[in-house]
Amino acid sequence: MVAMGISSAATIRVSHAVGRRDIQGTRRAGFSAAALCALFMASAGLVFVLFRYLLPAFYVEDKTVIDMTAALLIIVAFFQVSDGTQAVGIGILRGMTDMKVPTLITLVAYWVMGLPSGYILAFGFDLGIFGVWYGLFISLTASGLFMMMRFHAKSKKAVFQP
Repeated sequence: MVAMGISSAATIRVSHAVGRRDIQGTRRAGFSAAALCALFMASAGLVFVLFRYLLPAFYVEDKTVIDMTAALLIIVAFFQVSDGTQAVGIGILRGMTDMKVPTLITLVAYWVMGLPSGYILAFGFDLGIFGVWYGLFISLTASGLFMMMRFHAKSKKAVFQP
């Protein structure tokens, strides 16, 4: 929810800078939101790593489930930054009235990259549930990376021309 809040604020800040035709302000608003979100999400990931055995114990008592959950929380910790980056990336691009390409980016990242890779890792490489979560990590990372690349390229261009 913090990432979504930062994303919403970034949408507003970026759109105001675009309206002023302020290239530096647009880039500063977008990249600072992405950095703030990445920092917060990395902190959340650290909490998942440090308390990976305690957190599942709040919900279950079965040692096997706790051990598996603790291992999965390591993967979850790593994709926190990617998840936050893609959430903010959508917001900053929305602030530039860019909606079609981010929709295609998420389509490709999840359905073309993430889902097949998760399936292949889970069943082809026999990683089971871990393969599925690695697939999600791949899709979130691809989405975040492509969103930020799109913002980087688009925020330097003619969108500011009358």
